[in-house]
Amino acid sequence: MTDTVKTPVLPRVANDVSVVIPTIGRIDLLKNCLLSIASGSVAPGEILLGDQSDDTQVAELARQFARDLPVRNVPSGARGIAANLNQLLAEATNELVLVTHDDCRVATDWICRGRAALTAQEGALVTGRVLPGGHNHGVVPSTIVQTEAEDLTGSKKPGRLYPANMGLYRSAALSLDGFDERAGFSRAAEDLDFAYRWLQDGRMMRYEPSMVVIHEDWRDEEGLTTLYNGYARSAGRFFGKHLYSGDRYAGKMAINDIRTGLAAWKARLRKHRSSSEPRDPRLSRPVWIPVGVVEGLWESWRIDRQRELAKKANRS
Repeated sequence: MTDTVKTPVLPRVANDVSVVIPTIGRIDLLKNCLLSIASGSVAPGEILLGDQSDDTQVAELARQFARDLPVRNVPSGARGIAANLNQLLAEATNELVLVTHDDCRVATDWICRGRAALTAQEGALVTGRVLPGGHNHGVVPSTIVQTEAEDLTGSKKPGRLYPANMGLYRSAALSLDGFDERAGFSRAAEDLDFAYRWLQDGRMMRYEPSMVVIHEDWRDEEGLTTLYNGYARSAGRFFGKHLYSGDRYAGKMAINDIRTGLAAWKARLRKHRSSSEPRDPRLSRPVWIPVGVVEGLWESWRIDRQRELAKKANRS
């Protein structure tokens, strides 16, 4: 990558805010993400790139942007977005942390709005609007366009956390042991599990529509199908983890999601799907959630077993 990156001079800096961006090396998307931050009304105190790529392009891009922005590459030997986020939280120097993904662009006032939302309620977890970008808006996953603010504290709505647009307090996240790094949570369920544990612990969570990011449209039909299958399987593992601990509500959520998937299949069989109609993510649920539940139960048993054996070994 030899192109020189030209970024505008930002008028102000929010020195108490860290922006973290996990990435697997989607370099063109990441470049656009960084350019959107550079075009903002306020710069963050630091930008950390959680680099899980297999080459040097992210590091090279970070060096180019570092001339004008406080961006730093953080190489990660681990795999999975949960491990990536945990490493970035450990590396962040500020208490206020804003998170987006490498395939998103942020609004010009995103840092201002995110900082305001966090400081309005100390210790809160905040999330915001994720708008579809590109030409085929119907096939952009994980978007929310709701314009009304919502207090989610005390609710049972962990799915309302949008990890490509969230803000949190570093110490509060770490006190909850961060994001679960177990296998199978790497595609979707790390945020679902984190928000579920957060809400169960009685902590504050808000949806703030003034915080806006744009999720780029870059996947084809096959890529979307793979993504949605992975979402459903990871969600199943999340349900299995909490079912293993005796959480009956996790079972209710799993059954509800499977039912909505079956209803989606029933509707699809009644109506012929046109070639221009985007794939419904609910279609993956009836197959892949049960698979994930079994895997989550097995993995939780295996972890418990390993702990028991470790305790016995320590006693002896």
